[in-house]
Amino acid sequence: MATNEMMERVHAKITSVLLPTDTSSNAPPPTSFVSLMLPGETVIPEDFDLADDNGRSNLFKRMEVVPTFNKRYADSGNTVSGMFSRILGATVPADDPVKKAEKQKEFNAAQETLEKYSELYDEKQDDYNEAFFAYLEAKEEKESKVTISKLQTAMDKAKKAWEGAGRKREVENALAIVSRFMAYTPVSIFAEAQNRFEREKDEYAVEGALPVLCIPQSWATEQDNISWARVSISQSSEVARVHKSTEVINSGWGGGFFFASHASSSTQINDKASESLELDDFEMSFEIARITLNRSWFNGGLMTIPGVTMDNTKKGGFSAGSLEKAGSAPNSFLPTAIILARDIRASVTLSKEAAEVFASKLSSQSNTRVGIGPFSINRSTAINRKSSSSTSSNNAETFEFEIGNGMQIIGVISSILPEFPMTDYTASKGKKLRDYGKNELSVLPTSMLKTFSKTDTASQPRHSRIRGKGGKR
Repeated sequence: MATNEMMERVHAKITSVLLPTDTSSNAPPPTSFVSLMLPGETVIPEDFDLADDNGRSNLFKRMEVVPTFNKRYADSGNTVSGMFSRILGATVPADDPVKKAEKQKEFNAAQETLEKYSELYDEKQDDYNEAFFAYLEAKEEKESKVTISKLQTAMDKAKKAWEGAGRKREVENALAIVSRFMAYTPVSIFAEAQNRFEREKDEYAVEGALPVLCIPQSWATEQDNISWARVSISQSSEVARVHKSTEVINSGWGGGFFFASHASSSTQINDKASESLELDDFEMSFEIARITLNRSWFNGGLMTIPGVTMDNTKKGGFSAGSLEKAGSAPNSFLPTAIILARDIRASVTLSKEAAEVFASKLSSQSNTRVGIGPFSINRSTAINRKSSSSTSSNNAETFEFEIGNGMQIIGVISSILPEFPMTDYTASKGKKLRDYGKNELSVLPTSMLKTFSKTDTASQPRHSRIRGKGGKR
């Protein structure tokens, strides 16, 4: 099997576990995609210790990187804060005072609903998510019909609780009202977003990198508090199903399944893929998790305000708003999670000739990083080499790897941003923030800001508790 084909299998499997979606032909396309490193990077806990300036700097800088629109991870050269600065530099239509007053009463009622029920809504939504993933995992693992039926019943019960006690309809209606109210206060919303961005940059940035909150926050030092899911892939296993729209994402695996350094930029992605070897057989098992990223200073709600334009930019020219069109606009997605792996076990069977090449790389002291797909082989990796027979050769060798309990960052999940701007530049009516007078830049009250923060994050993927503490369901 060619290494490109195997990487497609690995990518599809990881995507199906971390981003489960309806794969039927008429289902809506996903709003996120996975980029995998070739190979990944071993996590040294102290390098991401938030109690230390160097740890915060390493974390903040890493999370600033925006990857390319590619299944294989590479740095696009864009940064998250750079993207948001450009959004803040848009042309904003003036507030309509009459419409703003008319909507104030409706907004106040929505605010009361959110303050009263939002915590309960979140709790019931988390319960439903946990029940949903338990049911999904049982189906994928082909557990007994009785078990699957019980899990489906639990999932249906959790959904009813979310809709009932969780006040799902009332909360989501209130969020919709808040979103509509934004259309009548664009200058105020942009002004407050600018103030918050500058405030966090002044107070919390480390070496120019803005802060990011990881969920869970102590992921680097307390890995047993992370929700892990066990994944198995082999050459003979059925290919995981993913939505057909993912076909638009570039692959660019190159020949880096065994030997590579993950590309630091999009221009290096082909140069960094060195040698590749044909696989006679392949098996892999590992635990995987996602760490959600939250940036309090990035208000994506700005992108949904009607009438906002950007200089010399057509509708959707900054962000395309969909997975199918993401490759046509340079700022169409935002990294919203990192992917971790641990307890990695792999077995590859190669021809005698290929095995000799692979063995020489394993023992080499060169700068080439050796990996099995997205997993980096380090000096502490237990390696067992033995003769083997295979379907394609009677003179083959098998390498068995056990990388152990150390964690690796093996990829990033990026989420599609809304279409922006929603209006062509030629239809622009408004000014940039710097051109408005101080009396026009009224800052919103704190209670309203909390509501807008919730509106902004409602469309982003919530942290999925696939398994409980310590990796046990």
